[in-house]
Amino acid sequence: MNVATLAAQADLYQWDGITRLPETANQTSNSMLITDHIHQCASDFVCSHLGGLYDHEDPKFHAANVIEKTPARTRRAIYKRFVYCELHYTHQDSDIQAKLQLRGLPLADDAVPWMHQHFRFMSSRLQPNYRNIQFDLLFNSLSTDRRYRHVSGTSKQAVHACYLCGLEDDSIGHLFTGACLVVVQARRAYSNHVNIDLSPAVLHGADFHHSS
Repeated sequence: MNVATLAAQADLYQWDGITRLPETANQTSNSMLITDHIHQCASDFVCSHLGGLYDHEDPKFHAANVIEKTPARTRRAIYKRFVYCELHYTHQDSDIQAKLQLRGLPLADDAVPWMHQHFRFMSSRLQPNYRNIQFDLLFNSLSTDRRYRHVSGTSKQAVHACYLCGLEDDSIGHLFTGACLVVVQARRAYSNHVNIDLSPAVLHGADFHHSS
């Protein structure tokens, strides 16, 4: 049972209109009463909500903004707000801009807002693995055997070969720079399917990694 499920059962109007929680609100308790857990989860949610506000936003907590017509919809609203606040970062856009520049990408001033808009078009029904790989590419967090060797202690020479084509090692450089023929063929097939040219030349990327 997650925090959103419990918080949705609380009377959130107890915190309506506040701009910060009292110092005693986040004190932990050893109580096993479900009512105490519900109250604490709701308090955590309100704290998260207030911490996720931007300077130009209303600094008050408004219960009506998350309370929906059904408990299930209220829980989803609370969950979505939790996710938003967890990912909230005041300098997010400038941080993304810096990461993209480190990859040598040619960037216009509207590159990051355009990227946000692009991700908004993703269907909520899109399978998580499709969405996840795009974020992994963006934030340079793709997991490969070569990268994981620093954790596993495997030597560079013992890194597993590419799981797709069997050539070279399982690394980002191999998978996303055009060296892996399986990935190249998959990109070409997908490009033909959606009728959009995804070649580096058209997307102004230095290689397949950039254009991904």
